[in-house]
Amino acid sequence: MDWDGDGLNDLVVGQGSNSSGSVQVFFNNGNGTVSDPFYVCTEPGEPIKSSSGSAFIQVLDFVPDGRFDLLVGMGSSASSEFVLVFQNDPDTWAPPYNPVFHEPDTLTSVGVKINHGPCCPWIGDLDNDGFPDLVVSDYHRCFFFYQGTGPTGTMDFAEQDTLHTPSGIIVTGDTPHPCLCDWDGDGDLDLLTGNNYNPDTQRSSSGIFLFRNTICAGVEPQLSQSQAHIEIVVTSPVVNTVEFSVETGISGQFFLNIFSIDGRRVYGREGFIEGSGMFHQQLDVTFLPPGLYSVVVEVGKNTGSAGFVILP
Repeated sequence: MDWDGDGLNDLVVGQGSNSSGSVQVFFNNGNGTVSDPFYVCTEPGEPIKSSSGSAFIQVLDFVPDGRFDLLVGMGSSASSEFVLVFQNDPDTWAPPYNPVFHEPDTLTSVGVKINHGPCCPWIGDLDNDGFPDLVVSDYHRCFFFYQGTGPTGTMDFAEQDTLHTPSGIIVTGDTPHPCLCDWDGDGDLDLLTGNNYNPDTQRSSSGIFLFRNTICAGVEPQLSQSQAHIEIVVTSPVVNTVEFSVETGISGQFFLNIFSIDGRRVYGREGFIEGSGMFHQQLDVTFLPPGLYSVVVEVGKNTGSAGFVILP
């Protein structure tokens, strides 16, 4: 990613050692070399470190303000730590160089701190409902799924489930590190993972694995009151304009949001419906790049969502 805003991709590394883990950045010099690393720091100037051996990171705009944040999972086989979000401090960040981060917020599942040791996390909209989900792997070689219950920036997730294929639970080698990406370009997120040790074969490296997104068959979406009260039908695929219909039996101040496949809110509007019934909407989406998106309509605690694809 372009950490310093100079148009060149830099290297952001979550690093581990026998005693501590850290987050470091190597600037791209533009001539095939990178700078010496520097530690990423929080408000008091202390480096973001783990005392137990590893730091597994994802750089994302978790709190949707246009500034990148850090998702950091920490831990080792001997300890249990947790998922932390280090949010950019908008008052002290001075681009294009080094942002300063707030002290971390802990992510929770139904109000309880998410603990895995070590904790290797990734956030993305795996089930295509418009809300970013959390996938966490641990030392025991499994992948745990926490369904998103709100828009980007929501710290609390649904109860833990386990990702699996139609043939059973996904189990890879020791300490797998998940990455959610649309590997095959079909508009949904796939699971790409590597690991560093396989206890079953005693091999020091057991490879990189790709699980195409049939894994969501193992995660049963929970039908909420939202889906019972608000129904959305979207014309898809689209090029310049998306058309959708909203049918609802409730009335009030409605909010419309569009989310990208990685859970970022890319459009928001409020008050476009004031009563109940059937409503047709048309929206210019030429400002969005091609890809898969979700439109989410909500009023109070009631929400409805639908996906659509923007073609090149």
